[in-house]
Amino acid sequence: MLFVDDNQLLTELLSEAARMLGYEAVIAQSADSALHMLESLPETPRFALVDVNMSGMTGFDFVRSVRQHPRMHDMNIYLTSGSPHEDEGRALESGANGYLPKPYGLDTVFMLVEGLD
Repeated sequence: MLFVDDNQLLTELLSEAARMLGYEAVIAQSADSALHMLESLPETPRFALVDVNMSGMTGFDFVRSVRQHPRMHDMNIYLTSGSPHEDEGRALESGANGYLPKPYGLDTVFMLVEGLD
């Protein structure tokens, strides 16, 4: 799993919860650093939760970049933000698999992940 958000406390919480449930997780505080990290990982995570609003590359741009990459294009990417009415449609248009409005519960995130199996 990959968690990308400029809120470090949130990504650490998500990562720790994932590990407690037996999943491997990596975190990044920006979309740019997440892309660089993905390129260096031996395997692409099956699931990513990515904030829309970060400095530099947005979550929308991240999805578009991943979808163009031959090794990463199948990743399940869910975008998230605190502006559901504005961002939900744009998330799907960018190529995201889905959208989670903030605030969301950990149970919601992990139900999405478990649905991938």
